[in-house]
Amino acid sequence: VLPHDLAGEALLQRYLAERAPGYLFAPVDATAHFDASPRLARLATDRGHTLFEVKDASPRTRPWLAPPPLAPPAR
Repeated sequence: VLPHDLAGEALLQRYLAERAPGYLFAPVDATAHFDASPRLARLATDRGHTLFEVKDASPRTRPWLAPPPLAPPAR
């Protein structure tokens, strides 16, 4: 989730450089200037929140590792 104080493009660029996220999740009412950023692509909006992908994500971005599938029940 994005910090609430990313009011301008310069602060957003600094956040992206320092935190190196691959994706950003923000409330819909706080996304107007994120739509204008050339580094972010809106992927989805649902239930009052928007998911953005960082187009040029840093190699330092931590990948999401899905948990292993549940084992089938023993017979």
